[in-house]
Amino acid sequence: MRHGVHGHAIPLPPSAAVAERGWVRWTLWLALAAAWLWPGLTRPTMLGGAVDWSYFTAHDISAYRSLVDHGQLPAWDPYACGGIPMIGNLQTRPIGLTALLTWLFGLWPGLRLSLLAMVVLGMEGGYRYARHRGVAGVGALLAGAAFATSGRLAQAIAEGQPGLMAFELAPWALLGLERGWRDWRAASVGGLWMALSFLEGGAVPTPLTAVLLLVVALLRTGVALWRRGHDEVAPWRPLAVLGWMATVAAGVAAFRLLPIAESLWLWPRQWQSQDVYTLGHVLNMMVIAEPPGSHTANGASYFGAPLLLMATVALLLRDKRAIWPALLFGITLDLATGTRDFLGIFPAIRDLPVLENLRHPMRFGLYSALFCATCAGVAIDALELALHHRLQRRPGDAPRLLAALLAASMAFGLALWPLSNSMIFTGKRLAGVFDRPAPLMVDQPFRQSLGNRWAADTWPALNLGTLSCFEEQPFPQAIGLRGDRAAEEFVDPPEAGTATRLAWTPQGIDVEVTLADDVTGASLVVNQNYHRAWDAGPRATFARPDGLLAVRLPPGRSLVALRFSDSAVGFGLAVSGCFLLGLPLLHHRRQRRRRDEPDGDEGEAP
Repeated sequence: MRHGVHGHAIPLPPSAAVAERGWVRWTLWLALAAAWLWPGLTRPTMLGGAVDWSYFTAHDISAYRSLVDHGQLPAWDPYACGGIPMIGNLQTRPIGLTALLTWLFGLWPGLRLSLLAMVVLGMEGGYRYARHRGVAGVGALLAGAAFATSGRLAQAIAEGQPGLMAFELAPWALLGLERGWRDWRAASVGGLWMALSFLEGGAVPTPLTAVLLLVVALLRTGVALWRRGHDEVAPWRPLAVLGWMATVAAGVAAFRLLPIAESLWLWPRQWQSQDVYTLGHVLNMMVIAEPPGSHTANGASYFGAPLLLMATVALLLRDKRAIWPALLFGITLDLATGTRDFLGIFPAIRDLPVLENLRHPMRFGLYSALFCATCAGVAIDALELALHHRLQRRPGDAPRLLAALLAASMAFGLALWPLSNSMIFTGKRLAGVFDRPAPLMVDQPFRQSLGNRWAADTWPALNLGTLSCFEEQPFPQAIGLRGDRAAEEFVDPPEAGTATRLAWTPQGIDVEVTLADDVTGASLVVNQNYHRAWDAGPRATFARPDGLLAVRLPPGRSLVALRFSDSAVGFGLAVSGCFLLGLPLLHHRRQRRRRDEPDGDEGEAP
């Protein structure tokens, strides 16, 4: 037996006995994810031809060179735009699951395995969210698989935006919020999932998932107020849980959040697009199976009419488990339009501070896929149970087993129709993506080059910087940068002495400088952008009038050791460490206190 969303006992469908075995489920997820991603998994050194594949892969290569080749935290990226922050750039993912996999398995296999890991996590997250909403067995399996392979995620891979795969973590965060209404530990875990989402794809998935969580918390608060005195959740609880999740996420990801906040403050991202869509257009993106097109074309958010039909069946069956996901499906549809029509939620969200640059609201259709798949799972679950009860007429073990097998087989057949329809169509979107060879990795002395932003991944692979800059933030680019200098480190004025590079890493440069004993006012100049975090020990760093990094030099022979040491990153690491160590201690202490005081308040805040 299980408990439904309203506390009523509901029998488990026969297929739940298999679905709830972890090894069965994870094996299924790996098989389905591998089949869906097969063109990419079999060609790990092939990239997509879309421009964004080159752009985002360039950042991944830069982070890999710092982290793996040099054993350094990738705080600075010398390969892009003459040198810009790496951890402080919202478009990158230098530390997280992807970075771990590249460190363990190598650059190209690691990048491809990160896609596989995200899809598997999305399937398990969708399954667990459906279980939380009272769905079990084949119905819950359908919910997880249909969400994780939906069209918006396939579109992200096709367009070369692997960071958008962090959307796969949304069910985990949503699960943390909804379970957190009764257990603060679940809220803390939800905050950890939000932190991972931020580390893997901070620019888009994190703010959109945060908006979804805010809407859900407000909706649950409204329900609690409406049922005041009869609701098991206090009206203050949903927003308090959301606040705690945000605190945990910000604390754990502080080492990245603080430098990003600084860079956004200094060089804000600007996006003036006011994208709006009709409700019909949004639905066409979800259910019309047309050949692949742009990110707003029909089929771009595909999960298919069969899945929508199964979700409708759940409502026709008047199953109360379908009410909440159906309501959230309607709300996310409204969000996906981006208009002031209907509920007009998205324009209101964009009026809030920090969120004014949200764009592409049709991406909320990804959450619509989750809620539609959950509703479809309700229908599969209910129909399986109904058939099982009808077949269970005679006493004895054999008829019971036969009834269970027949009911589970029927449920499997029903689920296979919408899932195969969705996976086959979205899988075709990936079939021709990986058709461009990855750039050859070369080790040679670093220097700047003119580069080409349309082939951005070529230059860090060759250990070359590119001065052809394309970033959504207007990072400052020094006018003194050159791609044809005889040396990347030189003395100014040139006749004052000589500079010889002794060692170079992305986060540090050692240079031996020789000046005449009577020379004063000379400086060592580096062919990179100045940043306040560059430190030369006892010698002062400064920005020349042309924007290049420079160090004041004393007369005679000296060794200059430049290191990129960002205080925002250092302080953030301390905060992140405190949160990662403190959360288990906090919950252990609270659990021990609850054991000592069995009548204590279960809803006490941490």
